[in-house]
Amino acid sequence: MVCVRLCASLLLIGRFAIARKAVMDLNHYFIRINPVGLTGHAATRYVSQVHEHLRWIHKTVSGKLLLNCIRRPNFPIEIRPHADATCNAIGGSEQKVAGAPVTGVVTYTPGAFGHGGSCAAAHGANRSGRLVDEVLFHELIHVFRT
Repeated sequence: MVCVRLCASLLLIGRFAIARKAVMDLNHYFIRINPVGLTGHAATRYVSQVHEHLRWIHKTVSGKLLLNCIRRPNFPIEIRPHADATCNAIGGSEQKVAGAPVTGVVTYTPGAFGHGGSCAAAHGANRSGRLVDEVLFHELIHVFRT
């Protein structure tokens, strides 16, 4: 509850500065998009799609609130493709090696949730809560909770 109040205050204080920015600055939120396992055009496309979905989240009041709540310099967040082609995404934290600091992580593949992806086939016409930005927002909530 304290974080929600604090973030609400930050949002009110910084709302005009955020509104004037034309592009969302991932570094401001300590978010890094890592297209691990992808090369060339596929890697570039992945980074572009994820950044676009983050911008969609950033345009909403609840999205700005969430991004400000998870914005911690000592807790960077890495977004990378989901390890397999299943209809899934994961959000939380990880420790890459023993003794290293814990960081936030989201495994998310936009194509899985788009038209023709594994989730589209699995859920048919029911798109409720399965739009690409909604899925990413949901996984960022898991990062917030860690």
